[in-house]
Amino acid sequence: MTEHLTPPEQSKPQRLEALDLLRVCAFGLLILFHCGMYYVSWDWHVKSPRVVTSLEPVMHLSSPWRMALLFVISGAVLALIAQRAPNSGKLAWRRTQVLMAPLLMGLFITVLPQAYMEAREKLQYAGSLWEFALRYWAADTSFCDSKGCMPLPTWNHLWFLPYVWTYSLVLLGLVYLGAFARLQAAGGWLSRGPQLLWLPVLWFALVRNTLFVHFPSTHDWTHDAYNHALYASAFFLGAIILGQREQAQRDALWARVHRLRWWTLSGAMVAMLLHFGVNSVWKPQALPEWALAAMRANTGFRQWLPIVAALGFAHGFCMRRAALPPSALLRYLSGMVFCAYVLHQTVLVVLAPNLALLKLPLPMEAGLLVVLTFCASWMGFDVLRRAGVLGVWFGIRR
Repeated sequence: MTEHLTPPEQSKPQRLEALDLLRVCAFGLLILFHCGMYYVSWDWHVKSPRVVTSLEPVMHLSSPWRMALLFVISGAVLALIAQRAPNSGKLAWRRTQVLMAPLLMGLFITVLPQAYMEAREKLQYAGSLWEFALRYWAADTSFCDSKGCMPLPTWNHLWFLPYVWTYSLVLLGLVYLGAFARLQAAGGWLSRGPQLLWLPVLWFALVRNTLFVHFPSTHDWTHDAYNHALYASAFFLGAIILGQREQAQRDALWARVHRLRWWTLSGAMVAMLLHFGVNSVWKPQALPEWALAAMRANTGFRQWLPIVAALGFAHGFCMRRAALPPSALLRYLSGMVFCAYVLHQTVLVVLAPNLALLKLPLPMEAGLLVVLTFCASWMGFDVLRRAGVLGVWFGIRR
């Protein structure tokens, strides 16, 4: 999500177009998912008075792998860039600027309206936005209820940025020390045989069974062991598999995931059906421990197989148009994704409760929420990309 690709001379454009295509599609799924979070029964920043629990199984289709796919793409892109960068230290500084500027802007400005709307809804805060902002910037700890206190300032959906920044610095440190080449050699072995499928699945299943039980998802960076294990693994899998130095190895990997696309899609569907089937018959607390462990292991299939399938289908799509010029629309959308990611949740959290006041039919309200969030995010990008250095603070490359 954080880099717009400029194809290196030795890379085939369709390989990089596949990564751009997946990033754009993953962002589209992210907007749909966050719009869904407004309506389902799960806790979120603001909630619709009309809960739609039937939407929750649809949300579960993408939730195990959607963000992991973005980390795979980020790792692959950085590995490809690092191979061309003459100085990994300068690349680390550039990476820090690209990721930390939007994070700082988000902490103090962009996310502030989200926290304000949440305080109004959950804590019945009656002050103005400006009054709340002064307390937000002062890190006021008094916004509390029986469930706990709101951490202020907060990064909310921008948690992705410090996570990918951390993994990026580790990767570039390994490049500087000369150790990354050995990891890529392991990645070459991983990509050549059946271990491409079973070894990441086994690893994700092990992580789910050992860490998730004790360290549920928090997105607070310092107390998030399970998510770090999951997303760091996805990041480095992308770097060592898709970011191979040799063109022939990259070609072979892309061809392989293309051949496996239907098999991995079928396997992912079986794993998802098993998940839905078990959860529709038994509640988790009613299952014995061995069954819970098996279901957590099943999550490994739901996390990795859809990613391999997505890579294969994206490659096939780009290969079919390989004789055509690079897509100007895809390039535009790929350049927009990071800025739209920074903006979209604030747009959604402010817009949703105000749309609810109109008391529209639920399908019309939900459709409007999705369309307006997309459109407002795009318009924000189109304005900010003409705003010079200001755009850098919202994830736009100069």
